[in-house]
Amino acid sequence: RVLFRSFIGLTNGGWFAWKNILEPSIKASITRYTAQQEEDPIDLLVNDFPVATSTITAKGYIVRHASSTGPGISLLEKNAQTLMPIASLTKLVTAATASRFITADKRITISGDVISTYGNTAGFKQGETFIAHDLMYPLLMVSSNDAAEALARSYGRKKFITAMNDFTQSIGAYRTYLVDPSGLSGDNVSTARDMAIILEWLNKNEPELIGI
Repeated sequence: RVLFRSFIGLTNGGWFAWKNILEPSIKASITRYTAQQEEDPIDLLVNDFPVATSTITAKGYIVRHASSTGPGISLLEKNAQTLMPIASLTKLVTAATASRFITADKRITISGDVISTYGNTAGFKQGETFIAHDLMYPLLMVSSNDAAEALARSYGRKKFITAMNDFTQSIGAYRTYLVDPSGLSGDNVSTARDMAIILEWLNKNEPELIGI
């Protein structure tokens, strides 16, 4: 049983995501452990979270205990259904959409439009060419806005953003709405609960993206 915990919040105007993939799978051949014994390490971790919500400054958050074999269970939350700008957490959806619709070995050339994107954190130069898979690293490791634009434009920007919104709706993140692939727009909104759903989907279906 592989367990995944996600902690998502909004504080001081910026979203943050906390994830911890801690517990190794318990081999099916080991039968001496009871269900309670399996849960004990989980309980110890849960006890490390603040018990008073007043100590958490995030405007909205959710602490979720999720299993790869079933729906997640919320352990602690506040304003988890409140819409808020999600900034660069948008790139989780960008990565998932690119993985689904752009072949990993597709060659993508960096255009002037990509270079002009605010926040050229990947240090791209116009005319450089990368395969789509390699663009996932600056996208997720340094939150590269230009990598997000390069992926979106290689598919067709408008069509890509439509695919991003279709994806969130298809997995049950119904309150998520996106207008760009990088999160630069304040109109990219979601909820803590929806972001937990997106992270759980990625952990189950695209674990290599979580690994980045």
